[in-house]
Amino acid sequence: MRKAIGFVIILWALSHFLSQTFSALNSAAAQSFKTIETAARVAEIQLIQ
Repeated sequence: MRKAIGFVIILWALSHFLSQTFSALNSAAAQSFKTIETAARVAEIQLIQ
């Protein structure tokens, strides 16, 4: 029984850690896409001029 409870606690901690990791990864990806979008807009403006 103790092993089962320990295993559940480990799974909960791992799940909590991974959810924070995916949140940070999502934020980083969103910022990367914003940077690419800005670079594309600047390139478009430079091509027009």
